[in-house]
Amino acid sequence: MRRILKYALIAGFALIISIFGINRMPQLLTIFVLGAGCVCFIARKIDKNMRAIIIAFFLTAFLLQVSISLFMYNQTVDTKYYGFSYKGDDYVYGDFGTIVGDLWRQGIFPSLKKLEYYNLVGERADVKPYQLYSACIFYLFGARAGQILLIINCFLHAIIIIPVYFICKNLKIRNNILTPMLLLFLFWPSTLYWSFFNFKEPMMIFTLFVIFSLAMKERKNLLDITFLLGLSFILCQLKQYLIIVFPAVFFYLFALWKWRYKNVAILCVLSLLILGNLLFGPFLSNLHTVLRYMPGAFWGIRHSSYFTNTCYFVNLITYTYPRTLLYFPLGLLATLFLPFLLKPIALFHVVANIESMAWWCLIPFLISGIWISMRRELKKTFIILVMFFYWLILLALTQGNMGTLLRQKAIIYYIGFIFVSLAIDRALGRERSLGEQ
Repeated sequence: MRRILKYALIAGFALIISIFGINRMPQLLTIFVLGAGCVCFIARKIDKNMRAIIIAFFLTAFLLQVSISLFMYNQTVDTKYYGFSYKGDDYVYGDFGTIVGDLWRQGIFPSLKKLEYYNLVGERADVKPYQLYSACIFYLFGARAGQILLIINCFLHAIIIIPVYFICKNLKIRNNILTPMLLLFLFWPSTLYWSFFNFKEPMMIFTLFVIFSLAMKERKNLLDITFLLGLSFILCQLKQYLIIVFPAVFFYLFALWKWRYKNVAILCVLSLLILGNLLFGPFLSNLHTVLRYMPGAFWGIRHSSYFTNTCYFVNLITYTYPRTLLYFPLGLLATLFLPFLLKPIALFHVVANIESMAWWCLIPFLISGIWISMRRELKKTFIILVMFFYWLILLALTQGNMGTLLRQKAIIYYIGFIFVSLAIDRALGRERSLGEQ
């Protein structure tokens, strides 16, 4: 009887898969391979007391996100963009991917310069690495690539809890604090929403947090360092403004990390810089020009939001250093506390209001966590602190649109959650020690 029931269940499961898997087998295989691979990694690398929780969180978030994302895909499946939205970066990646991917499948491989013709940003705009990634997926999977890209983004958003776990473990944050914090990483409204589309934020943030977790490892070998620098390069390709990660990683490896060959490595880097100056010209020869026009560039980026519906502070002219310094506190407050749309004109704006209010409640813990990191955990959190303050300053000086700010604040939110969990853990630990006395 048990054998008959077993075979019946197998047959029923195969029937269901065959019905729902018609013309969807690449998508189902992608979901299975990514999900099973991550579960196996968690089972091998995560401590047994958190293993079941993290697997449950990952599978719940991943499958839920895929379901929602593919449902939204089905609303636009008849368009040539195969699930990509009709405007913004998602539109640009989808249009470029379908056209270039189809050319590659026909055996036509234009140069990067000629590919600029298919760029919706403009014919003379450089083709970005993420656009080539999108085109590559379309080349491999054809029209199904639209769904494959969405599945990969959902996976990268859900898997973020693995590097977060290792970061919190190195900071000795207890599991009872870590568990609710993982839910924030998985279900914070704005970052969850971005993962439903073909945006590069999930890939960028996941790469950034892997860098954070690798930098915290007490024992590093040459493979770890190579991987760390390779990830830093990938991150800079995804977002050119994140070039600050390179000097932060080098400073950490050479100044804060105890390594017996540190001086030799510094000598090699300096020798390469000197050789580069001799062969390719002065290093940062245009630095003076860049610094001279930097305030005007910041103001130009912010002023470009003038014609949007949710712009703010765009009329404040800050094309000189004194004006920029006077504006900076106002921009900093806006970055931390906006968007708070006083006149919401869409349901998304109402949700943004609620999210902003929840963020405000976490700010005292954020400040406390930053203070603890700087005083007691500087060696472990150095790169995290550099990235947080750098991105905060950059957003304060360049953002003038609440919608764009909300998307760019994903890094601020996620790094902030690390500091919040650290502050709560240390506060509860202090209360417990006082209670025992």
